[in-house]
Amino acid sequence: MNGSKLHDQLEHALIAKARELAVRFKGKPMCRFDISVFPWHGTLALSVLLAEDTCDERDIAAWPHYNVSQFSEGKWPEAADFCSEMQRLWHGDRQLTTSLLALVGEVVRAQSVRSAFGSFDRAEDFVLTVLDPDDEHSLNYASQT
Repeated sequence: MNGSKLHDQLEHALIAKARELAVRFKGKPMCRFDISVFPWHGTLALSVLLAEDTCDERDIAAWPHYNVSQFSEGKWPEAADFCSEMQRLWHGDRQLTTSLLALVGEVVRAQSVRSAFGSFDRAEDFVLTVLDPDDEHSLNYASQT
């Protein structure tokens, strides 16, 4: 697995989409920003929970702003190379799920990505999450060091 190449691809994709989403959600404080990683499908889903949203925070797929990235719908072409390579790697070794989640967590902690996310209007309790979608007790890979 070429972690450096994947890191760079995802860093570029997240910065591009974060800039777009900062404009889209300007003036609306975010409580949570989730990056869902699905290597078996070769997709990422970026989801936003606003302070004004009323829903179960634990059920990300039910958030009013679930999958705002719309990768599968062709709305996030910057993520295509990363997602394709992630899926190829995962199908070659299904034990890579944790490593791929950790890589995404590492990328979101990069200064350039944190700076791009810093342009969001954030609520006081804002949290960025990267969770294992198959583990309801998943650690947050975005906060690991």
